[in-house]
Amino acid sequence: MPWANDFLGVFASSLSSEAVQKGRSLLADRLGTAIISPRINIIDSGLLAGRLGSKPLDDEGVATRTTPLVHEGVLRSFLFNTYTARKGNAASTGNAVRGSFAALPGVGVTNLFIEPSGAAACIPRDRLFGALGKGLYIVDAMGVHTANPISGDFSIGVSGIWIENSEVTYPVKEAVIPAICSISSTRSRVCPMTSGSTGVLGSPSLIISDVDVSA
Repeated sequence: MPWANDFLGVFASSLSSEAVQKGRSLLADRLGTAIISPRINIIDSGLLAGRLGSKPLDDEGVATRTTPLVHEGVLRSFLFNTYTARKGNAASTGNAVRGSFAALPGVGVTNLFIEPSGAAACIPRDRLFGALGKGLYIVDAMGVHTANPISGDFSIGVSGIWIENSEVTYPVKEAVIPAICSISSTRSRVCPMTSGSTGVLGSPSLIISDVDVSA
């Protein structure tokens, strides 16, 4: 789902150890705690075959790896390069990135994606409307880039179609998006990162609870 990818892109900056150490992450001091639905895993992997962000080594020559960042909703790790790892008494996760050969290495994603956790009810995409029953199917989110990665605050408009009795009824716009309650078994397309990284983002289609809709 493209809009879910957009939110994952905003969230990605909060998973950087550099942002945490500089006090620019809403996830600072949240390691080991539940930060999202237990139906969600978030993973970064430089080892996925055929993906744009895959590579054997990061920009410091450290081997890339698969890093489970969020497991069943619990924050398990941040992304590190060698400098932030040393500063944080951790090991590099192989996520050093350079804007150019002359630039100092920062921290970035390789291939960042959401997958259903073991607790998730996986729903085939062609059955999503039936599982939803009544609700809003979002096709576009506007202003996702305005989300505050430090506080987590955002106010956006979305466009989509209203589902009633599992059937398409009419178009709607401007909805507030809160917590995830279910997840489909099919990951949507992946799209390039826009933060200077060569990583890609991917998310399944998501069913979200308690949506407030305004015209």
